[in-house]
Amino acid sequence: AAHHAPLPPRLPSPSLPTSLGRALRGSPPGRSLPLPSGMIRPPARAPAPAAGAGVARNADLVQQATERLEAYKSPTRLAAVKGLTQEHHLSDEVQLALRLLAPEHLEELLAGGEDLRQKFAGVADKNKLMRSLISMLDPEVDALVSGLQELENSEQPATEQEGGGDLVAEAQRRLAANRSATSAAAIMRFARDHGLGDEVQLALRMMDSSTLEEFLAGEPDIKQKFTQVADRDELMLSLVSMVDPSIVELVKGLQALEQQGDEGGLAAEEDLVAAAERRLAASKTATSVAAIDRFVQDHGLSESVQLALRMLETSHLEELLAGEEDLQQKFAQVPDRNAVMMSLIAMLDPEIEKLVLGLQKIDQGGGGGGGPAQSADDLIAEAQQRLQDNKTTFSTAVISKMAQEHRLSDEAQLALRLLAPAQLKELMAGGRELQMKLQQTADKSKLLLKLSTMLDPDVDRLVQGLMQLDGQEGGGAAPPPPPPPGGARGPAPPRRAGAVIVPPKKVHAEPVMPMKPKAAGVAPPPPAKGGGKASAAKSNAGSSNGAWEDWGDWGRDPKRRKGGDDSGWSGWSGGWRSGGDWPGGGRSWQGSSDWGDWRSDRWSSSKADGGWESESRPKGQGAAPPRGKPASAPAPPAAAAAPAPAP
Repeated sequence: AAHHAPLPPRLPSPSLPTSLGRALRGSPPGRSLPLPSGMIRPPARAPAPAAGAGVARNADLVQQATERLEAYKSPTRLAAVKGLTQEHHLSDEVQLALRLLAPEHLEELLAGGEDLRQKFAGVADKNKLMRSLISMLDPEVDALVSGLQELENSEQPATEQEGGGDLVAEAQRRLAANRSATSAAAIMRFARDHGLGDEVQLALRMMDSSTLEEFLAGEPDIKQKFTQVADRDELMLSLVSMVDPSIVELVKGLQALEQQGDEGGLAAEEDLVAAAERRLAASKTATSVAAIDRFVQDHGLSESVQLALRMLETSHLEELLAGEEDLQQKFAQVPDRNAVMMSLIAMLDPEIEKLVLGLQKIDQGGGGGGGPAQSADDLIAEAQQRLQDNKTTFSTAVISKMAQEHRLSDEAQLALRLLAPAQLKELMAGGRELQMKLQQTADKSKLLLKLSTMLDPDVDRLVQGLMQLDGQEGGGAAPPPPPPPGGARGPAPPRRAGAVIVPPKKVHAEPVMPMKPKAAGVAPPPPAKGGGKASAAKSNAGSSNGAWEDWGDWGRDPKRRKGGDDSGWSGWSGGWRSGGDWPGGGRSWQGSSDWGDWRSDRWSSSKADGGWESESRPKGQGAAPPRGKPASAPAPPAAAAAPAPAP
């Protein structure tokens, strides 16, 4: 009775079928497992092909699988499927079947949780169990996977026959048949941990997934064997030969071909680089470059992941970045986030993984496929031609403005000028996001160099080549002039509203110094507009009301003759602002030594009886003389005794 007691539902939605949960927990003895009628759907096409319709059936199978993958793809699903297959070490066929499931069926399968783990722990063939569960949810998926497997197996003999015993073709066929992101990562880790060579890695990559899994399961025993032999690679090849002798024969044959000449390898490397460049050019936009750069920096991803993201089609990239929140949670659960990203990218486009791994191998080998170095004359001629072709009024104005605002280096300015007008417009299309990125980056020149290289890889080649020529003795253009002593001149400070800026003039050879008061204690007036010294006659004689003769012309403000607010004075040095009395009529002026307070300065004139008109003075100045006292200026403050530095 306890055995037949109903189990509490553990699936997220009561509307979903519960047969899968009963299958995971086990059906009662002596009873068959009932399947709900809603889940039983006959496959659209029988697995066995009809006579004379093999080609049409094969094309139909591929089309159905492609349509399902396109309809059900999402970053969340990819991450969930990848996590499930890695946790239970499932095969690529099971992974494909999971991706072909409808969203509601995959959700029901993943809801098994702990029951699914317990079921896996009690069986030897996890792949067979998962295929049976998937078939219960959607029999058409199992039919599709089986048909694709038959199609792949039927093509293998034809490939071998067409190859005519060609070692390279056979090796490529095996590598393509056994390619998997999981197996590639496991092989790279195993080879790195034990210091194995390329031949061993190639042999392991030719193994099918199940054989490779069994082989790597004996790693502790293999590690003990390594301590007893001198050549680990030879030991590994002998062990692989015990499992599949044909693999070692292929590896040895490829080694012999490699010793005869590297023409085939060089051609393959050139094709690899050309394919990568085509993908980068086809997928390159200013928006995608900025989005990838931000995503890589935010999550601390490697350059290999960044390169793989740049090779993705725009639709795949948008799909991947749309699940950034889920990816961030996944990153917190795994030690190697780069491996997670590469596996997700490989699921979206398996060709990208091969390109990235191939480019990494070329890079580690010193880039053996590269051609002869470009001569200095050709490099300069190419750069000059690009500068001439890309020079427009828009580009000149934009680059000059950016160089002044962000104080860009010569290399960054050269890189921007080497960009085509359309590429420069793509870069500037970043707008506010680009400006924010520049403000957050300490080395703005390096950031713009990186963005320019993403838009056009030839820019980096030209800039680096020209800088090397510039550093060589007697070669290239002359080095740029050194910066001024005060550093690079930045933009002028914003002008205050309403202020009148007087352009500087060379007025006198002598330094500007505050003049000492005369014997009568009367301070001299500020310098005249023309900058010349006041004559003795003007120093001792004024107009009838005591005003300085040239003073009314300063700032072209007629209010200066009668008194008023100092709203037009500008361009003075601080040493002349300390105040004083003008001779002849008791006019006095009080000011501060800070040029930012000029607009608050006031001046006053004495009355005929020697009294003072009460005038407000800026904060910090002395009080006005008492009424009835002689019209003499108070002693200047100590701060005004020495000339203030020029602004």
